[in-house]
Amino acid sequence: FGQEAPDISWEAELKNIPGSDTIFLVLKADVPQGLHIYSSDFQCDIGPNPTSFKELNIEGASQVGRLISVDPKTTYDDIFMCDLAYFDKKAELRQAFISSSKHKRIHGVLEFQVCLENGMCILQTHNFDLASE
Repeated sequence: FGQEAPDISWEAELKNIPGSDTIFLVLKADVPQGLHIYSSDFQCDIGPNPTSFKELNIEGASQVGRLISVDPKTTYDDIFMCDLAYFDKKAELRQAFISSSKHKRIHGVLEFQVCLENGMCILQTHNFDLASE
């Protein structure tokens, strides 16, 4: 039987830092009531999948560091015996890049787990394709 959860709608944008060659890919989503999305920054030996890039293609820039979750909630999970980080109303993720060209294009696929209150989790993806000068 198929598992279904509402599709999560993400907004993606590139933000330039004035006076710097640093740019950020910012991904934001509203999380419907009764659902949560796991963040990008927790580590468990077993358990849910952190949000991550399934695919990331970069033109005119270089990736710096890792995907960062902005203000996730954290809770200890007795089943997985680790701290889990998640979003339950709004999700925001940021990835830094250093620009190496006037023209930049960053495109890829974000992979994330959407979980319902009953504990059922569904793996989903979001495709993005952004360009900047």
